[in-house]
Amino acid sequence: MDVSSWRTEDEFVLHGVHIENADFSGIGPGYFDVGVGSVFVKCNFNGLKPASWPTFGSGKRPTKYIGCTFDRMSVSGGGAGRADFVDCSFLEVKISDYRFTDSQLIGCVFSGKLESVIFSARPNQVDEDLGRTSNEFRDNDFSGADLKHVSFRGGVDLNLQRFPVGGKHFVVQDGEAALSQAWAEVQGWPEDEYKSRAEIVLEGMFDLVRGGQKQLLVDKKRISRKLSEERADSLASIFLRFAQ
Repeated sequence: MDVSSWRTEDEFVLHGVHIENADFSGIGPGYFDVGVGSVFVKCNFNGLKPASWPTFGSGKRPTKYIGCTFDRMSVSGGGAGRADFVDCSFLEVKISDYRFTDSQLIGCVFSGKLESVIFSARPNQVDEDLGRTSNEFRDNDFSGADLKHVSFRGGVDLNLQRFPVGGKHFVVQDGEAALSQAWAEVQGWPEDEYKSRAEIVLEGMFDLVRGGQKQLLVDKKRISRKLSEERADSLASIFLRFAQ
């Protein structure tokens, strides 16, 4: 076990540990840094509320969480690091401005509010310590979550996840084709603020496709924001034609 020598009561720092069935629920440290090849099995992080940006997988060696619970967790800002979550529970969470770009998620369930969260199948950096060229991302359940500005990048297979049914989101199977038709539609609009707004949104979605994300999770409310009802419906109808 490598526990930082400068750890204080307001700091939660665990490096290179293997811990099973531990209860860390309800903690709210000022500083939370866990990783360097650690393994946590069936540990309870319920109610975790760090005061600063938490890291669940610091260092080069990935850290694993297997069957752990993070229910009612509240985190804002930063990134998870090299953390792999397998069969973990994230119920009634509040996660905002957070990145899972070097993380793997397999068989996890989410509910609560996720806002401005990034999930990626493409790691930021591939090296010997990471031991993989892509992040595995499958069998995750977001059907009970409120997703706002949540982005899936780098080739996440959206068909292997569950999303809210009958809501404001839908999965577009061929993002490039849908965006090409949507762009052509927008180019026929008058030169006004509606057209400019739509172009900005579509350009951001094109960036996802160029980054390897063939399928797109489309937020109908987001693409319709600040558009007239007629133009919003026109744009949404194009994406729906390519929806799951």
